[in-house]
Amino acid sequence: MFVLEVLYLFIPAIIANTSPGIAASLRLPGDIPIAASVLGKHKTWRGHIASFFGGMMAAYVLHIIAVLSNGAWVTAWYEDKWMTLAVLMTVGAKLGDTIKSGIKRRFQKKEGAPWYPLDQIDYMIGAILFTMPVTGWIGWKEYAVLIIVPMVANKPIAILAHRFGQKRVPW
Repeated sequence: MFVLEVLYLFIPAIIANTSPGIAASLRLPGDIPIAASVLGKHKTWRGHIASFFGGMMAAYVLHIIAVLSNGAWVTAWYEDKWMTLAVLMTVGAKLGDTIKSGIKRRFQKKEGAPWYPLDQIDYMIGAILFTMPVTGWIGWKEYAVLIIVPMVANKPIAILAHRFGQKRVPW
């Protein structure tokens, strides 16, 4: 239950991280690079907008579930601060990914090339740091779960996404 509860709290960060790929596969408009020379061609306005709306929608669904269950599960999505938490988590997740892309370019890594483990945890680090003003320190075990589970889950999920045509590469 502990692992699921911690991951449940950070579902909006996970959704924010996956939304740009979904928006790209749906060929939604806005495929305009934000700063190609600094971040690369893959950081687009479409991805940033999809990330924000995906994370916010996930948070709203969690809030509705929390309200309907009278806050029985992860009270953060039940309390008045849920919207602040959602914005901070979503923006933090996307900013973590964007900053990592800038660093990746500085180290002259190719766009789309794997960069383990930062590719798997960049968004979660951003989400954790941005939400700390609202959540406070939630604990070493909790942060370990939030870093380790995405690292472990990323590879099989990426392989499945590749097999179903949602990713060009299996990483």
